[in-house]
Amino acid sequence: MGALTEIHAPTARAAGAAAAFVLALGSRLLQREPQKHLPLLWLGTTEAFSEGGLPYAAGIRETFGIAPQRLLFAEAPKLGDTLWIGEEAARLPDLAGVILELRGNPRMLDLTATRRLHRRAQAAGRPVFLLRQSAEQTPTAAPVRLLVSPAPAALRQTLDGPLRGSLGPPGLELTVAKSRIARPGTFTLEWNPHERRLQLRNDPLSNQAANRPSRAYPTVPGSVVSLSVDRQDLAPAPGKVMGFPAPERRAAGG
Repeated sequence: MGALTEIHAPTARAAGAAAAFVLALGSRLLQREPQKHLPLLWLGTTEAFSEGGLPYAAGIRETFGIAPQRLLFAEAPKLGDTLWIGEEAARLPDLAGVILELRGNPRMLDLTATRRLHRRAQAAGRPVFLLRQSAEQTPTAAPVRLLVSPAPAALRQTLDGPLRGSLGPPGLELTVAKSRIARPGTFTLEWNPHERRLQLRNDPLSNQAANRPSRAYPTVPGSVVSLSVDRQDLAPAPGKVMGFPAPERRAAGG
């Protein structure tokens, strides 16, 4: 675990899914060393938190089981200060790990900067998760790069089978973009909030439910709104307007 790992959110709307994946890893990490009571440090720039939002302690505790006293939060307005804090924090023995959240492709985040983060993580034997929003894939020293996007939730499973119109565990689409030991591929994962673990969605019923076609539901007498099921999971991608037709001009004296 003592290494730098890149977690990419390809688009701005995938930032929440990428952050959830990192928190899932952090939850598993803290479960492995409960006797030490070491905290995680979540560090980021003001720009990143302005776009992706601030951590919500109550929700993190309820969903991921991370107590507020085991999650430290730090924000720096400048990228240089954020990287410096991340390098210093990566070698501290009193931290279970470091989450470094940045946005875009800043020039300062090059091979040299990521190599320093990776070496500090290796020396301390602690993981450093580089959480990147809306970033293109560029050369870094991280041995692993994962792309994370939200995935449609499957139906909730019951003893009688999938529950119609329900929502199952949160889904994530994970793509292995770079790894020395793992083969490239894309997987759909689910976070089990009860057992506090990630699980691979390989149940045929779950896959069928997640990709089910839209169908009409009968109206409910007295209802004022339609049932919020079987709808599009994401807004359609915006199109590009290449140009507008020129307005017609009237001839002089017309």
